[in-house]
Amino acid sequence: MTQPSLNTPSRSLRAAPWLLIALIVAAYAPTWDAEFVVWDDDDHIYENRHILAEDGYWEAWKDWRDPAFYPITFTSWYVEWRVADGDPWLFHVNNVVLHATNAILLGLLLRALGLGYGLAWTIAGVWALHPQQAASVAWLTERKNLLYALFYLAAMLAYASSVTREAGAATRGWILSLVLALAALLSKATAVTLPIAIALTHWVRGAKFDRRALVRIGAFFALSIVVGLVHVSREEVTPLLPFSTRMLVAARAAWFYVGKFLWPTELVAVYPRWALESAPIWGGVSFAALGAAAAIGLWQARQIPEIAWLGVGMYAANIALVIGVVWFPFMGYSFVSDHLLYVAAAGLALVFGLVANALLTAVRAGDAVRVTIGGALWLFLAFLTWQQTGLWENTEALWTRTLALNPESRLAHKNLGVFLMESGRPDEAHAHFEATLALEPNDVEALLNMGVLASDRGDWNTAIRYYTRTIERGAYLAMAFNNLGIAATRTGKIDAAIGFYEQSLEHDSGDPRTWMNLGAARAAAGDLDGAIEDYETALRMNPRGAKAHYNLAVALYTRNQPEAAAEHYEHVLAVEPADVDALYNLGVIRMDLRQTAEAIARFREVLAVDATHPEAAHNLGVVLLNSGDSVAAEEAFTRAYTLAPGDPDTARMLAMIRQRRDDAGGAIAVLEEALARDREQPLLANQLAWLRATSADPQWRNPQEAIAWAKIGVLGGGGHPSYLDTLAAALAAAGRFSDAEAMTRAAIARTPERTPAAVERERRRALYAMEKPFAAQ
Repeated sequence: MTQPSLNTPSRSLRAAPWLLIALIVAAYAPTWDAEFVVWDDDDHIYENRHILAEDGYWEAWKDWRDPAFYPITFTSWYVEWRVADGDPWLFHVNNVVLHATNAILLGLLLRALGLGYGLAWTIAGVWALHPQQAASVAWLTERKNLLYALFYLAAMLAYASSVTREAGAATRGWILSLVLALAALLSKATAVTLPIAIALTHWVRGAKFDRRALVRIGAFFALSIVVGLVHVSREEVTPLLPFSTRMLVAARAAWFYVGKFLWPTELVAVYPRWALESAPIWGGVSFAALGAAAAIGLWQARQIPEIAWLGVGMYAANIALVIGVVWFPFMGYSFVSDHLLYVAAAGLALVFGLVANALLTAVRAGDAVRVTIGGALWLFLAFLTWQQTGLWENTEALWTRTLALNPESRLAHKNLGVFLMESGRPDEAHAHFEATLALEPNDVEALLNMGVLASDRGDWNTAIRYYTRTIERGAYLAMAFNNLGIAATRTGKIDAAIGFYEQSLEHDSGDPRTWMNLGAARAAAGDLDGAIEDYETALRMNPRGAKAHYNLAVALYTRNQPEAAAEHYEHVLAVEPADVDALYNLGVIRMDLRQTAEAIARFREVLAVDATHPEAAHNLGVVLLNSGDSVAAEEAFTRAYTLAPGDPDTARMLAMIRQRRDDAGGAIAVLEEALARDREQPLLANQLAWLRATSADPQWRNPQEAIAWAKIGVLGGGGHPSYLDTLAAALAAAGRFSDAEAMTRAAIARTPERTPAAVERERRRALYAMEKPFAAQ
């Protein structure tokens, strides 16, 4: 094959890497406003204890038994979660940055391996701008692809750059490459294929396979074997198909990716799963094609440059792990997926780039033609990628598009159902879960979620039946027991609920939601200390758990720890600034602690969020009144009374303020309106009786009415001296002075001696003895 042209780039061609970065940024710009999606983003990021918990950083590195042991990947998410305060924008931006970096690394690697400048960057651009890569860049869960590719390509570049240097530089390059290989493996176990790429790189560079080279390359294989064995030991997945069928699937999948790379149309998140009945036919044809390709390759081996074999090796090694020979759960939904091609696609881009270059050389195409074709291809692929990113904008867009092309995708129905359920669209969610169960009656996720929907509509018997079916199938045990605990709680079976939550924690002790639910059940059972411990455990796992902070605040306030409770309400508001209940309860605490300014601010925030909150308006009035602002207090009480007409506490306070500013008529109007709604209100009856008996304005005095209301107060007030005193004033207003004096003596007898109340009542008794009524000033 002729050596590629454009080895010495023109000044304009030197801008190719910068143009490539610009096109990548433009193609993926729509993802910056994209959301997390319900497809592993929940498990990996926004519900993952390694990300949410303050100690998640260390846990991600210690939990090597976890099948999803990607400590470097989790560390990146851990940092981003805190920098962006849980918002996905930074995750998306960094994915694009990593992908652009990988494109540059690939271009530099191809240059280091001897490709001409123009061809190297053209191939790197085709790989980076290909729309199949959107599945790895726009889907946040696939950060692991981007990171392992980063270290994978960097390790190849470090090795390629050092292999022909003097001993010292070669050793340093080898060590650096080995460290980068370890980083790749800690980002995703799929990097176990790197030793093959390193060996091919060694060969392409024309270096000898002497003893030192074999030892150094052997170190990469040893590292990958160790990581591979660890991965196999912690994730044992029983294949659902016999080995022979898996081989037929693998052969077809290998050609599927080649075809989609060459003709990237109708790309979808989950492709239809091939019917296995015809596997011998399409598998046999695929095997024959692979055999023919291998034969041609061997026949023309002398004519094929070494770097082409690197491309073949990178594709074959990386694709072999994900085409069905090695079984993993996704194979239950589809045998192929674009996100599985990320690094393998670099091999395809290299091979097809070399073939295209050979054809252009054969037709004697000049540099201008090559640049024009390469630039046009970049622009076309960038446009296709820009379109493809819309698929990943949010969960609904992702799965609606998937179902349009693959209407029998169980995964799409399930994940869309979860999204709709969490979005408050239960009927639509129910339809998708039903569709899932129609395709697979024993789908445990659909069974579990059908139970959740039944719980949400209060159909506890149906919910319990679905949860029980889930448990019988031995999957999602922690979630199923947790949900059974919720069902038991809602039906008042608190002891049973505690038992279910404890069973859930036996299967997964790291779910903060279960700890929170257990705490709520213990609080309901009266075990406040146990509840507080459970809430604190939940918050260690997810410090941003607003519900756990809220419940802990309630428990601490009940335990008479208002300051500690206030701190947790503040945490709630840091996560959910418009949480009305947290704002109101925090206002109550500030009011209790006599922190007047803060209490006023919180109650006003409540009313700004919920203008129909009568309790906040009432308490705002109380705090304003205590601070001496009676005008603002009256406005607040008037608002509260408008929101809750007849409320006795608000009526009493509003009447009191009006009475203080000599608006007896306004005070009487409020009290009469409230008592018309409920006469059995001793405080209000006593207050109205006092106004009717003692008002300085004759138009508001009504002794007979005052006596009637005062008697209601005495009967309902249990003979309290203030009620007796009011009845005495009413009797005196009606001219019944002897009865008034006798009633006042009874009130004085029940009043502590030498108190201001006792002195005032004695003064009124003396007035009645002189047959004079008492009139308020």
